[in-house]
Amino acid sequence: MITANLSIDDKKLLSTLSPKGLEKQVNFATAKTLTQVAFDSRRKVQAMLRHKLSIKRQFLPRSVVVTKATPKNKQAIVGFLERAHLVELLEEGGTRVPRSSKNIAIPHAAKSARGRVTKAKRPDRLLQLPNTFVATINGNKGIWQSFKKGGKTGVRLMYDLEPRVRYDRGTITFHKTVDTTARHSFRNRFKKNFWDAVRTAKR
Repeated sequence: MITANLSIDDKKLLSTLSPKGLEKQVNFATAKTLTQVAFDSRRKVQAMLRHKLSIKRQFLPRSVVVTKATPKNKQAIVGFLERAHLVELLEEGGTRVPRSSKNIAIPHAAKSARGRVTKAKRPDRLLQLPNTFVATINGNKGIWQSFKKGGKTGVRLMYDLEPRVRYDRGTITFHKTVDTTARHSFRNRFKKNFWDAVRTAKR
């Protein structure tokens, strides 16, 4: 699963700080800062996903997770839940193949005007209806639905059924988003956290 690790060379950081003997404060400030930057990155990644993919559902944005840093393990991780297996293809490019069926269902008429697919219009739900079926019509294999309108009958394509789908590299920009956020966010957050830790230690 795609992840981004946030860490820093705290020995190098210690050598630049004065006065000396502040290892405990540096460890605390570093861990807190890395965790904050990871959550900053999470928010930016979620916004990027909504923009790049024009999605309304929260499935992918809510799949972005953070593993917090600690003073003993100064590394925070931004990544995705296992359920969001598609993101690696969206980032790196590649061919998606079905995980548990023969075809990938690509929404067509099943989508609303806002591009959403409700639970009632998911493939398994639709195929329980008597007017919905799998067929190849005019060369298009898919899930079709018959209908009547104004005394006329017809069929509409609800889902295309494809054996594989190709994704271009860079459909989403996960690593770039995390890197840019970390560069912009770390310095100011660390400065505040470090001096907060120093003041607390002096009390």
